[in-house]
This record gives sequence, structure tokens and C-alpha cells, in this order.
Amino acid sequence: MSGYHVRIGKVLTTMQALSDREVSDALQEQEKYRPQEYRLLGLPDLVRGGGAASGGRERLLGEILLDKGVIGRDVLRTALMRQWQLSLPICRLLKKEDMAAVVELLGFINSTINLDELLDRIMIAAKEVLNAEASSLMLLDEQTGELIVSVPTGPKREELKQLRIPRGEGISGWVAEHGEPLLVPEVSEDPRFFRRIDQVFGFVTKSVVCMPLRAKGKTLGVLEVINRQDGKPFSGEDAELLMMFAHQVAVVLDNARLQAEALERERLMRELIIAKQIQERLIPKAFPEMDGVRMAAFLSPAEAVSGDFYDFMVTRERDLLIFIGDVSGKGIPASLLMATTSTALKILLEMDTDLATAIETVNRFLSRGDLKKEFVTLFLGRYSPHRRSFHYVNCGHPPPILVHSGGQIELDKGGSALGAFPEERYPFTDVSLQPGDVVLLFTDGVTEIRDPSGTLFGEERLAGVCAGLRGMTAEEILYHVRDRVLAFAEGAPQGDDLAIVVLQAI
Repeated sequence: MSGYHVRIGKVLTTMQALSDREVSDALQEQEKYRPQEYRLLGLPDLVRGGGAASGGRERLLGEILLDKGVIGRDVLRTALMRQWQLSLPICRLLKKEDMAAVVELLGFINSTINLDELLDRIMIAAKEVLNAEASSLMLLDEQTGELIVSVPTGPKREELKQLRIPRGEGISGWVAEHGEPLLVPEVSEDPRFFRRIDQVFGFVTKSVVCMPLRAKGKTLGVLEVINRQDGKPFSGEDAELLMMFAHQVAVVLDNARLQAEALERERLMRELIIAKQIQERLIPKAFPEMDGVRMAAFLSPAEAVSGDFYDFMVTRERDLLIFIGDVSGKGIPASLLMATTSTALKILLEMDTDLATAIETVNRFLSRGDLKKEFVTLFLGRYSPHRRSFHYVNCGHPPPILVHSGGQIELDKGGSALGAFPEERYPFTDVSLQPGDVVLLFTDGVTEIRDPSGTLFGEERLAGVCAGLRGMTAEEILYHVRDRVLAFAEGAPQGDDLAIVVLQAI
């Protein structure tokens, strides 16, 4: 039984309560329930309320032995107490009844998820085992550095709850700042003692032991016991006992934090799935069928949802309305603003609102002072196949490239990004589209994608890709541009949302 960790199976065989073969059989049974990523459990290996394992958790050895009927609960309880005495020298300081209380408490720790009840029981046990008048669990407010009295026990319990102790003040503040335990047999002789609490609540503090609560190198708060009930000052042995409780509290708090983070991730994932489903309904799955034009489009979010968007509409005059946009940022906030902007613009366009008025209305809405300053770049165009006219405005968006028989033109006329200036005006410009001409619309995720060395794809490289587009179909153009962009990245992580839309006159 050398070393800090004494296994419960070894204790049971030493007690002659089990044979080596029975322990070996139980260990083999335990392997069936062991997680793939197994972390050695801390002592003691307590039975967690009995019964079969659920939810894929590991079954404890004592639990298996009880289920097999080879030992009874009294034998297991005795073995657990002996295990602790052998494993942690500090436990030899405990009287038999106190050891029993500790074993019962640690069994409760392994069987409950009610954090308030659990911490309350730990603090009461610490107070009783150390024969103290009062005890307090104080948690560190990371924003202010204050200590918040979260779980007090003793005569002034209710009055002390949520009391804040200024950063570095008093014995507890010193312990929190330095991350070191402190034993003060007589507080009247220690200048660090924070007298205001005694003055306010009429309590007389004589002796204090205070322990930092640390997990993974981080201080979470402090654990403090005050005044022995027999009137004696606390001793070094008392400090060692409190250290045991402080360790348990730190483990409980860290586990609670990890559980809360897991629940928050689960909640965010559910919200992300809903956001993704909503967004997918906003992006057109098919293109309107109309004479004189062909379309193709591609959207690749950098995360589960996108701040890029595009849409198509056919007017009563059989003209094509097409827009593409990009919200600053990415993820859920960008996707929400994307949905708002795209929906608002589409409603205005469906109402036959003048194009300039529609753009200016959306811009004023996004420029409102009560909205967080986010910007939306947008390109809106109206193509009339019978007139071969493309009427467009660019609102701070990467200029689409018009590829025609004479070369390439950037469609950059317009104004600032939407949401930047509430009184901005957005004049439209007309260009002609002849059969075979192509308008390549894209978001900045295309030109700003990087290869593994960090080099940008860039506008010049995109212009080179566009040089040979005429003569291809709309779908061929889309695949050609998309494949060239993704091949350039060579599998490097996509840093931004990426959208490509092809408009081809025929």
C-alpha cells in the first residue's frame, strides 16, 4: 500500500473481506463501464447512491462489489474509512465520529448536482469537524476582485450572505490575493484582520484559519473557519483538516463550472441549429426561370451560420432583381443582422418600392442609435433582358466584375456601407449587358481567403480567373471560380464567409 493513493480493492483484501480473485473479477467488470478518455477518480472510491450505472458514467468498484453481493455496505463503509486513513495522513487526526461524517459527506458529494445544498453541507461539516463557531465560503468576483460571502454558517448566517469584502482586505482578502493558507491564532495581534464585520454584526472574532480555493492554478475564493468553541486558538492540525475541506470545495466548484459551461455550449448549439435552419430558408434554393438570363450561386459559411446573403426576385415587368450582401463579423450576431437586412429589403422590393428609396430606408434603420454599430455592404441590381440594361447601386460592397467582349469592368458606383451614415444617398448607375456577358458578384471572403502561408487570394488573382469566363455556362463559371479559390486555400481554415453569384446574359 505504498504511495498516496490506496485502492479500495487492496484495502478489502487486507481486511480479508475479499479474495484477490473476487477483486480481480470486479475490476474486469469495471472495465466495461470505463470511459474511453478515463481520468483517475480522486479518493475515496465512494459508492454513488447504489444501483446500476446510467448515462455512460464509470461504475465505481465499491458499487460493483455491492451489486455482486460479495460485500455488504457496513464492510464497504469500514473499508472506505480505512482507505482514507491510509491514503491521507491528515485523516488520522479525525475522531471516529468525525471520520464517519467525512465519509458520509464525500458520498453525498459524489451523488448530488445541487450545488447550493452541496456547498452548504460541506461548510456545516467543516464547522463541526473543526469544532468552530462559524465558517464561510467566499467566492472571488473576477470583475472587482472582491470576495463575496456565499455560504456562511454560524450565528450571523443570514446577515452575512452576499456581503462583499474589498479586494485584499482582511485575512480572507490576503489569502485570496496571495493564494496561500493563513492560520491566525489571535486576530487582535494581526494587522490584516478586517474589523468592520465584527463591528457591524456584533461578532467577536478571536482565531481564524483561512484556506485558498484553487483549481487548475486559479484561485476561486477562500474557505474560512472562525473561533474554536472550546475557546482555544486554532492549531496547525486544524489548518490541515481545513485544507482537506478546501480541496473538496475547490473540486466541487470547478466541476460545477465545467458542468455550467457544458450546458451553455449545449444551449448555444441548439440555438445555432435553429439559426442555421432559419437562415437556410432565407437563401434561395432555386433560381427564377426567365428569358435572357441564367444564374448560379454558392455560399460557404465560415461558421455554422453566415453573415453573407443573396437573393433573386422577378418584377411584374419581368425584370430580375438581384442582391448580395455581407454583414460585418460572422457567427450568430452576423446571421441575425443578415436575416433582418435581407428580409427588410425583400419586403420593400416586393412592395414595388423605388430601389433608391428601399436602400435608403434600410440604411436609416441600420443607422439607428439604439442599434449596435454594425455595417452591411450590399450590391443591388435590376436587369431588364428586353432592354439589355443593368441598373445597379454598390453600397460599400466589393465591386462585382462585369466580363464583356472588351474586357472587364468593376461595378463600384454607389455609396457607403449601410448603417454608416443615416442621411446617405445612393445613386444608381446603368450599364449594358449583351449576350454572353457575365456579372460575377462575390463577398470579400473570396478575395480575402488565404493559403497556408497567409497569402491573400486578392483582387488581381480573381480578375485573372475571370478573364476566360465568356463562353462557359453559368454553372461552369461558378464551379470554375469556386474551385480556383478553394484550391488556392489548400485546405487552410476559412476565415470569413464566402459567397459567389453568377449572372449571365444570353
